[in-house]
Amino acid sequence: MNMQKNEMKDTNRAQVVGAVVTGAVVGAGVAVAGAVALSDKKNRQKVKQAFVSVKDRAVEYAKSMQENAMNRASTLTKDIATKQKGLKKAARVVKKKSKKTVEKA
Repeated sequence: MNMQKNEMKDTNRAQVVGAVVTGAVVGAGVAVAGAVALSDKKNRQKVKQAFVSVKDRAVEYAKSMQENAMNRASTLTKDIATKQKGLKKAARVVKKKSKKTVEKA
């Protein structure tokens, strides 16, 4: 029984070591590929343009979201004002009717 446990531990260790080595090799390959790609001036320019494009889109999206929020806030403010007027009118009507009811009683 102990022998099986030891074999399983050894197998697990080997798998972990294999995964670490594989990760290191893949990571190094990606780093080298990135360095080679960025060593070319055209590639650096493409990367720079991509970042600028993403930044511009993010700025436009943020502006759009801000405009939408401001429009929504304005609409809600108008809706609240309208509802307040309606509630005040309803309160006056209720007050008037309750006064008449009290006078009849």
